[in-house]
Amino acid sequence: MGLDVAHMAEKPELEAYDLDVSAYDEIIFGFPVWAGTFTPPLRTFILENKENLIRL
Repeated sequence: MGLDVAHMAEKPELEAYDLDVSAYDEIIFGFPVWAGTFTPPLRTFILENKENLIRL
């Protein structure tokens, strides 16, 4: 995974995780910036959980 993946807006498969994002009032993402955007694994996580994530 590298800059090409970030530029192409790829969505890699994540390892299984057990997290109910709706159980939290606030979630703060910290991540490195790749090619001027967030990392592909974070993109996948947000897309998988978009119903429970709201924009403030």
